Amino acid sequence: MPAAAQSCPSPSAITAGLEGNLAHVRYLADDRLEGRAVGTQGARCAADYIVGQFEDIGLEPAGDEDTYFNSFPIRKGAEAGPHNSLNIDGAALELWGDWAPVGFSGSGELSGELIFAGYGVSSPGNPADQDARTDISGR
Repeated sequence: MPAAAQSCPSPSAITAGLEGNLAHVRYLADDRLEGRAVGTQGARCAADYIVGQFEDIGLEPAGDEDTYFNSFPIRKGAEAGPHNSLNIDGAALELWGDWAPVGFSGSGELSGELIFAGYGVSSPGNPADQDARTDISGR
């Protein structure tokens, strides 16, 4: 067993009394898997669990070097440049305190009215759907 896998939570301890899909969801959603965030031990534990399930049902590995994994580069995190700033109504917000750039964001300058238009989920026909009725022209 690889050293990394030794610190993974025991599936049987987490899924005691559960079977099938519910057991799988319970294990993969457990807080000890750290949200399965990229690069965390929790993500590795989730991957190892899924590999175990693949092996149990007899799937053949078809990934890198005859494993179940395919490697690919990803950008994680963000680094602030010397001129990062965010001002709202003339008030400067504190970088890393009030706001943070995301790792896949671009660079540039933007000026305009900021509005809250819901959570980005539109449900046309639903009377409670604020996104469908929010005018975002010029914003």
